[in-house]
Amino acid sequence: MYTEEEYILFSILYSKTTEGRFNNPVIDHDALYALYEDSLIKEVNLFAVDDSIRTALIKETTDRMKEERPRINKEKKAEKLKRFFKEDALNELKREVVDEYSQMKKHHIKGLCRESEKYPAFLKDDTIIFPPFVLYYKGNFPSEEQFKKSLAIIGTRSPDPKYGKVVAEKAGRTVAENGWYNLSGLALGCDEYGHKGSIVSTGAILGHGLGCSIYPKQNQTLAEKMLENKGCLISELPAKCQLKPIFLTLRDRLQSGLTRGIFVVETPISSGTMHTVKYALEQNKVVMVWNPLEKIQDRKEVSGNMWLIYKEKENKKSNVAIKKEELSKVICVNNSEELLSILKNLQNDFR
Repeated sequence: MYTEEEYILFSILYSKTTEGRFNNPVIDHDALYALYEDSLIKEVNLFAVDDSIRTALIKETTDRMKEERPRINKEKKAEKLKRFFKEDALNELKREVVDEYSQMKKHHIKGLCRESEKYPAFLKDDTIIFPPFVLYYKGNFPSEEQFKKSLAIIGTRSPDPKYGKVVAEKAGRTVAENGWYNLSGLALGCDEYGHKGSIVSTGAILGHGLGCSIYPKQNQTLAEKMLENKGCLISELPAKCQLKPIFLTLRDRLQSGLTRGIFVVETPISSGTMHTVKYALEQNKVVMVWNPLEKIQDRKEVSGNMWLIYKEKENKKSNVAIKKEELSKVICVNNSEELLSILKNLQNDFR
């Protein structure tokens, strides 16, 4: 029902944030997606109808949201939506779409909108919040078979150099040598070493537009090497969209959402990695966590591992809330042989 240009327009709306110390979405993402879903049900193209029809649908959507979640401020959500669907605002957004196409051409970026046949099946199963309106990518976008056999190797930016670093690289090699694909986040540390271990079979999901400089800049060369080895870089954000903390957290949901599961190498009990763990459990993805050797179990960088595996929280507080029944799904991994065994079992599930 929507054109590619209109999906790009949606992605631009999604990427707009407030200025200042805390960058919040200009339009609440839950309201934007609820309106989009309602427009599909009603077969109303939000960019091609009279303002009165659009306003009526916005009211209907926010009224329904209020019924489902009484504590929300429906008037505020509705006002934000109406502001960006006024004629002047829409005309400005359409000009931004033209510029986006120019940036995509300049930086060799391609895009897959939600109605594309190649849009990943994992993002269509209702387990992920806010399925991207557009997936922008450079390089070779993974096939559906690669997504089915993909894993995110993730963790702290400061893994133990003798253990965590080695575990991440070995996990990467195990993945690549056994026909799997590593789709992680290109962060320093565990992600980085996992990518290096699986360099012939790896891609990365970024928290900024693909027309921006690679973050972190230390991994620019690694990103180029991934592309040289037929890998890919993926983002849900328009080309010029700069990195912001909110986008890193949203990126975390895609790391688990686009893969069969995640392998946590080392993580503190409060970290970005724990966001990905929470998302993965909610999405019914496989969550594997390395069991640290006893000699490093008191390190802060593995406090998250210890909690996830042994459920011993003590006085430690995490930055995410995970239900006990969800924690019970976490799989402890002691070595690469166990990791490979789990991957083989997962592979048998879809044969």
